[in-house]
Order: sequence, then structure tokens, then C-alpha cells
Amino acid sequence: MIMSKTARAEAVPSTNESDHDRATLEHGRLATIGALTAGLGHDLRNAIAPALLRLDTLADAPNLTEGTHRELRAIRSSIGEMQHIAAGLHLLAADPVGDAAVPCTTKLSNWWQDLLPLVHAAASPGTLLRADIPETLGLVSVPPQVLAQVVMGLVMNARELMQGNPSPRLLMSARKASNSVLLTLEHAGRTPSIDTTVQRVNARLVDSPIDSISGLGIAKMRELLRAHDADLVLSEYSSDGGRFELRLALCGDTIETNFHIAAARASIVEPFSVLCIDDNELLIDALESRLQLEAGFTKLHRAVPLTNSVAIVARARPTVVLLDYDLPDGIDALQVLERIVHESPATRVIVFTGFPNSQLVTDAMALGAHGFVSKGIESDRLIAAIHRVRNGEDVIELDA
Repeated sequence: MIMSKTARAEAVPSTNESDHDRATLEHGRLATIGALTAGLGHDLRNAIAPALLRLDTLADAPNLTEGTHRELRAIRSSIGEMQHIAAGLHLLAADPVGDAAVPCTTKLSNWWQDLLPLVHAAASPGTLLRADIPETLGLVSVPPQVLAQVVMGLVMNARELMQGNPSPRLLMSARKASNSVLLTLEHAGRTPSIDTTVQRVNARLVDSPIDSISGLGIAKMRELLRAHDADLVLSEYSSDGGRFELRLALCGDTIETNFHIAAARASIVEPFSVLCIDDNELLIDALESRLQLEAGFTKLHRAVPLTNSVAIVARARPTVVLLDYDLPDGIDALQVLERIVHESPATRVIVFTGFPNSQLVTDAMALGAHGFVSKGIESDRLIAAIHRVRNGEDVIELDA
């Protein structure tokens, strides 16, 4: 998340020493919020994954009434909303210019589902929020965290510009135009006067950064977008609001196909075992309960302690290893993967993480992983991925 701020009146330096102190304090406060946001998004997803596995295990129990199934679906839907919140927090906290900013990984309909709860929270109370983001749009070139942080900056501006409006409205839409997608944000609702509106728009979006609102200035927004063949245009503004248009380059269709492989549930009955290299005991317990419903499943092994994971794999000789990417105590999961592939070549490894990106997928598969699975997918897809990997396939299952 971009936290830097630029003084609005650089030509007239402040003589008040407390201004610098307040700016320093604000920098620290925003940095703390960013760090907490990143951790909260990660922890939420780790807590949600075992809950969903438990629900799906319960849903497979015999003799459940239709009413019970209906209640389970409702609970699962509610937990699914928490998943979107966790993913949205991750998008806002991620470094938009770091290694994770991998292009051609953003499917707008899925991205919007993750961002929507945060947009709701950021908008003024009573704001009418509407969106039209077709599922048929392909992948766009801007990484999801970059796009999320730009759009949230605009949403926070819209909130300020609409202060005092009796009927604030926020409209998001996306449409294909030639080899690009036009993503439009409109904020509407009468302001006290057109002069006030123009003054606010000029102050916040044209002449200076959006420093006091989002921490991400308009110049930085455009810099981030242009690094990925995109741009931001101030289309229009008036006493009725304003409209901003983001032009996003479309990626080739083959990329999306490579990163989402539909998983049919397997029906293989040969014996198999699974070993989990993960510090989330709740997740491991839930996975064990879920796997016990599968024909042929014999045992779930645990890597305890995690520092001895490679030796434990060599001793247990599991059919499949689920290797969490985000291991504690500075353990490098990719190094663990490389050693398992070298020392236990008969074992097939699935890298398992809450927040994947295409570069991580590429690196893991290049080092010998046989699968890459997001913790955000449905449990049936996870179980099907385990079956398919043990049957000799290479599988990539992300959140899409």
C-alpha cells in the first residue's frame, strides 16, 4: 500500500514545527494500519479455510433434512463473504510495485467480489452502490492489488466530494472496447454548489495528490497504471458529481485458461496418504475429517516440528504433500519444496497458500511442484486436486 504523502503547498514551507511532527505521526499511523491490514487478511483466510472444510464435511453426512442443508448453505455463504473481506484486505495491504505485482492475473468480476465489501465500508452511510462488472470480461493487465488501491483512492475521494449530498450514489461499470476494458467509476449526488464541487475536484484530483484522503496521489495512481499499459482519465465533473475512467489493457485468453483448471471430483479407490506441512492445526484437523470421507484414504501425517519436514516426508513416504507457502520462523517453503523433490522423488507436492500470484505459481511449478492450490477454493476442488495430483496430473486451482 502506498503510504507516502506530499505537502499540498510545497512552494511555501511551513514554519510551524508541529506540522512536521503531525505529518510524521500520520506516516507512522498509516504504516501501522497497513501492517495490521495485511496480517488481518492473512489470519482471516487461515481461520476461514478450516471452517469451510468442516461445513462441507457436515453437508456430506447422511440423512440430513432439506432444512438442515439450507441452513448449511446459508452459513457457508456468510463465511464466503468473510473470505472476500480477507482477500480485499490483502489487496489493500499488498505492495503495488513489489514482486507480487504480477500482470495479467486480474479477472474483474472476481476482483470486484473481493473489493465490494471494502467499497461498501468506505462509502458514506446511505450511499446507493451499483455495479455492472460482467463475468465474461477476460483478464486485464493491471495486477489486482494495484487496481484495488487506485479504485479505493477514488472511492474515498468520491466520499469527500459528496459530503452533504442528500442522495449520494456510487456506480461502477466495466465494458470491453477493442483490446481494452473501460472501468468507470461515477459518483453522483447534488453538492451545495458547483463552485464547491469544482474547487474540491481541482484540489484533490488535478493540482495535488489525494494525500489527506487515501495516501495515494493522482500522479502515483497514473504511474502505477501506466506501468501496466493502463491509465486514469478524469472524464467529467459538475454539480451532479464526477466520472473517472480507467483504461485497462486486455490479456490473451490463454493466460486465464492456464490459471484455472476445472476440477471434477475423482473416484479413484487406490490407497493414498497425505502429509501436511502447515502450522494451522485447525486446518489440518478439518482436512483430516474431510479426507476420511474419501475412498482409499489411509492416513494424514503431520510435519512436527516443521523444521524437520523433509526428514518426516522421507520417513512417512506420503502419496501427496500439502506444503503451506507461508511457514513461520523464517522457513522458506520453496527451499523445502526443492529438497522434497530431490530427496523424495516419489512424493507429489501441492503448494498451498492463502494468497497466490502467478509468479509464485510459476516458481513453484518450476521447482518441481505437481500442484498449486489456493486456500480460498471450495473443499471439493481441493479434494479433487489431491486426487488428480496423486493420479499423475499437474493441477493449478486458484480462487476464480
